[in-house]
Amino acid sequence: MAFALAGAGLVALAPPALAATTVTFSYTGGAQSFTVPDKVYSISVDAFGAQGQDGPEGGSAGGLGGEAQSRLAVTPGQVLQINVGGSGGYGGAGAAGSGTEPAADGGAGGGASDVRQGAGGLSDRMVVAGGGGGGGNWIGTAVSGAGGSGGGAGGTAGGNGSDGAEGGGAGTASAGGAGGLGANGAPTAAGGAPGLGGTGGAGASGSGGGGGGGGWFGGGGGGGIMSSPSATVGSGGGGGGSGYGPTGTVFHTGVRSGDGSVTLTYTPAAADIDVHLTARPQLGILVPYLRYTLTADNTGPDAAVSATITASLPRGTTATGLSAGCTTNPGTVTCTYEAIASGAGTAKSFDVPLHLLSLGRVSVTATRTASTPTDPNAANDSATANCTVISILLATCS
Repeated sequence: MAFALAGAGLVALAPPALAATTVTFSYTGGAQSFTVPDKVYSISVDAFGAQGQDGPEGGSAGGLGGEAQSRLAVTPGQVLQINVGGSGGYGGAGAAGSGTEPAADGGAGGGASDVRQGAGGLSDRMVVAGGGGGGGNWIGTAVSGAGGSGGGAGGTAGGNGSDGAEGGGAGTASAGGAGGLGANGAPTAAGGAPGLGGTGGAGASGSGGGGGGGGWFGGGGGGGIMSSPSATVGSGGGGGGSGYGPTGTVFHTGVRSGDGSVTLTYTPAAADIDVHLTARPQLGILVPYLRYTLTADNTGPDAAVSATITASLPRGTTATGLSAGCTTNPGTVTCTYEAIASGAGTAKSFDVPLHLLSLGRVSVTATRTASTPTDPNAANDSATANCTVISILLATCS
């Protein structure tokens, strides 16, 4: 706590706010990891999928990658896997379709970028930004299709080529994009799948289609095309992959050129109220009772300005012997706490009288109902004390 002079006295100043920390992960071609620091329970994620590759030597442009902005609940010590998509590489990008020569191949798709938990499998993805589709290619003066944009909740389809060569379909929230139809006898390109863009269609005597972008569901590959009598042909572009995130995630489609990235931003919890409740039988002069001690510990790095904890009592019970700052109504006790320093705790107590109707199990649960600043960790916001009353003169508590 800092102090400033004011006249003849000292005025307490609020502790400085903890600064946010930002960590950015760039493309490496492999999985990376991040361990959640102590006192961090929430992380903001800003993920960008990679752009699809252009068709070689003047082919159509690859689609831009998508963006997913989200906030994730985490726990200190949790290990997250970070995967950053590459343009034409890592992150589930679909391979380019082959043409009559390398200069006539399509462009490979862009890889998705994601954040994963647990074992790091596809089912462990928490946030995904889709990659763009690869561009188609052409021979002669024909038009080939551009790659579709990465998602977003969904990507966009790749552009069509000539003579009926189709662009790959976009990945959606629930399915991979369809592979584009080939033209002049070229086969249909591969469709997208969970986490994978489809391979572009081959054009053995013409040009290859663009690969689909990686994503929650990948985009389909663009259709290839065989040579025509005029020797002027163009293939389809690959479809963009879709994004994914929890409720509240904000998506942007087609905003990233080049490789992807993932940026994590977090601030350690300023104050974290940890609730504890204990009970002990007491023999009063007139009426025996259970004495409850309700403690608010501040496990955060900064001071708590105030806190309120409410205990639920057995139905119809009214507490006695209340500490200052506690009030009671039938069935509840509410205690308010003033400032609690980091690492400190404040205890208050109340009594629950015993009578013949108290026989059996007596359970009381205390829950934090308010605090300033906002408490970030719900896992330690409540506690329960159980007692077994055998007679009004004999009880055990745990």
